[in-house]
Amino acid sequence: MSYSQFTLPDIKKKFQLAIHSHTSLFFPVQETPVSDYLATTLKNCAPLALAINTEKARSEWIIAPILAAWKQLFQHKISLFSGIELNVDPEQGLNGVCDFIISRSPEQYYLTAPVIIIVEAEREYQRRPGAVHGGHGSGPNFQPTSKERHPDRIGCLD
Repeated sequence: MSYSQFTLPDIKKKFQLAIHSHTSLFFPVQETPVSDYLATTLKNCAPLALAINTEKARSEWIIAPILAAWKQLFQHKISLFSGIELNVDPEQGLNGVCDFIISRSPEQYYLTAPVIIIVEAEREYQRRPGAVHGGHGSGPNFQPTSKERHPDRIGCLD
């Protein structure tokens, strides 16, 4: 079983998790201005990604530029990975290919711990009910919109 096959009730039972639905997912962060380059890139590319309406287009035209800017913001003290496997514990179903992984290590040639966050560019209209998804829009200046806010979904891989 890969990460995308979990449902919230499945992971709650399997990993003995407590669900706290009234806890804020976002802690206060200091606002960071968006670079002119990123603002221009998103202004030009986001409409294209949304018109194409595929996971690959959103990954390439929206998420990758944001993550590259985030890496620069952190002065390359983090590493970014795209399309690699993260097989934590296959027997527990904690395995699969990740769209994007951010590690709190500057080592860019291979993934090292600790993994900070996993991000995906899921197809908005093709999600299975109850599937575990998330990780959308984390980082500086993120303000969730109604489409991005899924209180019944946690996790991050597909």
